[in-house]
Amino acid sequence: MPRINDQFLECVFYLYPSREAAEIGEQIGGTGFVAGVPSDVHEGVIYGYAVTNRHVAVDDGASCIRVNRCDGSVEVLEFDPAEWLVHPSGDDLAVIPLGGMVPGIHDVRLFDTSWFVTEESSNKLDIGPGDDVFMVGRFVHHDGKKRNQPSVRFGNISMNASLIRQSRRGFEQLSYGVEMRSMGGYSGSPVFVCKSPWDMNRPTVTVAPNRVKFLGVNWGYITDKLEVDEEVIRDNQASQSEIRRRKQYVKANTGMNGVIPAWKVKELLDMPMLSEQRKHQDLIQVAIRAQQRADTKMD
Repeated sequence: MPRINDQFLECVFYLYPSREAAEIGEQIGGTGFVAGVPSDVHEGVIYGYAVTNRHVAVDDGASCIRVNRCDGSVEVLEFDPAEWLVHPSGDDLAVIPLGGMVPGIHDVRLFDTSWFVTEESSNKLDIGPGDDVFMVGRFVHHDGKKRNQPSVRFGNISMNASLIRQSRRGFEQLSYGVEMRSMGGYSGSPVFVCKSPWDMNRPTVTVAPNRVKFLGVNWGYITDKLEVDEEVIRDNQASQSEIRRRKQYVKANTGMNGVIPAWKVKELLDMPMLSEQRKHQDLIQVAIRAQQRADTKMD
């Protein structure tokens, strides 16, 4: 895996269930990131959205965003779980417009939809098992109490996108299977795929800077049940009926993570409610620019 550009560390924020939890940096919540949709009308205008898992912002109620500021402090943006828009097909995704984040004030970067892996580009770029991936998110045991300090986890694609059951939600979620070290707190983290330039078995392709694409959203590690034996020691006075073996189980991290494909995020960002909002904002931009031109002529 090549050296990660530090700018990737600036695309995420942390999520908490309340302002109070965010201010003291409690070890609860998850991760989110900022995705941008370019305007269809105005070159250089990009509309930003907070993206995370539905189970983080809505089901668990961790809907308050803590974002770094350029002055070295943090700011908490409070949202109600009901304000987040979820995917109509039930995918574990939630988004909300981020009109409150201001470049130069908030130290956060967005990547627009040109970075997104699509079903078409996934085949064209030959994205699949073995490709390097990295995930930017929140290591809750050392996440920066006074200021967000994201960490990076690394791995490889193990399975192409297929239905993987989310046992907690009882949902068959379309996901890449990614072999990656992870734990609680990284739910909602963006996952990027890096096409290794030294791989001579692949055709020459042109991708985003540093040969990186946005693969999708981590929804968590896939668990398995591991049996825990309980040993019963028999003494001479114990009857046979007193000797029994009980099976107990614990959930174990299999080392495999589920990553929702980027094109599912694009589906959510293209929902009529959000696209209509962008059209309305475009009209406002037209009016503002027309007024600016008129003012310039008067001067």
